[in-house]
Amino acid sequence: MIAPRFTVAALRSLVARWRGDTAAPLVLTCYGKPDCSLCDKAKGPVGRLVASSGGRLVAEWVNVLDEPRLQARWGERIPVICAGETILAEGKVSELRLRRALDALPRAERDEHG
Repeated sequence: MIAPRFTVAALRSLVARWRGDTAAPLVLTCYGKPDCSLCDKAKGPVGRLVASSGGRLVAEWVNVLDEPRLQARWGERIPVICAGETILAEGKVSELRLRRALDALPRAERDEHG
């Protein structure tokens, strides 16, 4: 059995929720790899979205080449931007598409992150 991989931002969010801090930011996990032009281009829209969120969003970039299971799962679909297990965007990532995907998240999931 493979243990789940937790990023620093994801762990901070879990600890904040455990402590009762309902304003814990929503973690956007961004899967990509070095020398990927679409991954490099996705950093702009993701960064702008995080910057304009007032601390409600944080982004963690994960190199899929670091773990074979991530490379097998995401392969050529990168970049892939997720909130939890929900895929928000993949391939060509735009700020507008990300905003629409975040707006479409189940209300309970958005509320628990502020």
